[in-house]
Amino acid sequence: MNAIDPTIHFVIFTHKYLPEGKWWASIHKEYKIGPRIFADTEEGNYIKEFEYIDYHISFAYFHSIFHTFEHSIRTISLKCFSNNYYKQNNGKKHAPDFRNIFEFFLRQLRLWQNEYENFIEIVVKFRNSVHLNGIYYSPTETSHSTSGTKPPYVWHCKNYSFNHGEQIMVNDLWLTYIEFTYEFINTFDKIIIQSKIQDFTYIEDMTEPG
Repeated sequence: MNAIDPTIHFVIFTHKYLPEGKWWASIHKEYKIGPRIFADTEEGNYIKEFEYIDYHISFAYFHSIFHTFEHSIRTISLKCFSNNYYKQNNGKKHAPDFRNIFEFFLRQLRLWQNEYENFIEIVVKFRNSVHLNGIYYSPTETSHSTSGTKPPYVWHCKNYSFNHGEQIMVNDLWLTYIEFTYEFINTFDKIIIQSKIQDFTYIEDMTEPG
């Protein structure tokens, strides 16, 4: 809820007030926001600026919900399976890649299903694309698509393509993020009812306010 609730409020706010031209103009004037050059007309500038705001909210939402999910999995896994959590490399402990800890954690709870393999690959690739503003980059220059070196990932009967050096494209970005969210929530619901997890009356989250 720390990611979902604020996003709901931001979306309501932007769609309730930003489409009103007078409010938009007054805010620009009040805060001395200079003329925009996104388009040739004032109306075009407003449309483009609104699109940027919508993109920013969706982008921030996905990364917030992903990081919350990852943090929760890592925190619970470390609490329940601390002896197997860290990897040893040259005598030093290292936290494993999230894909590895996610699979290890679900297997320990006997919740792992084959469809999780593609799901975690897809969402991690979306998450990693933030470093290049939505562009997929593969260290091995591997593309996962119908025309790539490997086939696209399939999850819930949908193809997800990742072409090296190109922007990740989906038909509806918000809908994609919502579908990911449902999977995060459903997975977490299955995790917290497991007896191994319920053996703990409380697992501290040091990042939670208060």
